[in-house]
Amino acid sequence: MKCPYCERLYGYETNLRAHIRQRHQGIRVHCPHCTRTFTRNNTVRRHIAREHKDEAKTAFNLKAFQQSNHSLSDIVPQ
Repeated sequence: MKCPYCERLYGYETNLRAHIRQRHQGIRVHCPHCTRTFTRNNTVRRHIAREHKDEAKTAFNLKAFQQSNHSLSDIVPQ
């Protein structure tokens, strides 16, 4: 299968679609912790898990806390 943009050849349609998405569509997923961008959601999740373990854990814990029924006054002495 031939790419309609650059005429590169691929044996499988899934590979062609991935190539078009990565090279020609310009869709980027931004890492919330740094300036890196990615073409797939699962790639940015893997990047965060590898490169931003502590930040991701802190952000998750803060989000879980914010969704709970607690407030800062419950844990911070007055």
